[in-house]
Amino acid sequence: MPDTVSPRYATIVAMLNDPMNHAVVEREMARRAKGRTPGLGTDKGYVPPPVKKRDGGVVILTMRAYQRVGPGKTLDEKANGLDYLTDIYFAGDGWFAVLQDGEEVGPFDDLSTATKEALLLLEQEGYLVLAESPWTKADVEAFPL
Repeated sequence: MPDTVSPRYATIVAMLNDPMNHAVVEREMARRAKGRTPGLGTDKGYVPPPVKKRDGGVVILTMRAYQRVGPGKTLDEKANGLDYLTDIYFAGDGWFAVLQDGEEVGPFDDLSTATKEALLLLEQEGYLVLAESPWTKADVEAFPL
């Protein structure tokens, strides 16, 4: 992870320091919350990258929960009170993914396959999967919630 704030994050923070820009962003976020997002490619929102768990699995958090956890963290178990979309874990006969609604899919031969399948299911449900974290560890440290 970079030791300095990412250019994207620094640019957006600087832009939001102007009250007029901030007001426009607030309006645009409200507009998009009402489903007016032409060309965005999502009905349900964004899916952040999976977060590692100490037991070797991963959890796919909601974007809101990911904002609290951030990149580069490892969770103790499951999501420990955090909202998640999918929990991927190993059981005796393979890797399984438990979706937010309680549905379980699997077994899969390896963690990578289970994660790919879980992300594909989320895409099919209308989520937009982000290929990488929108912010770095340095961004989180420089601009804490």
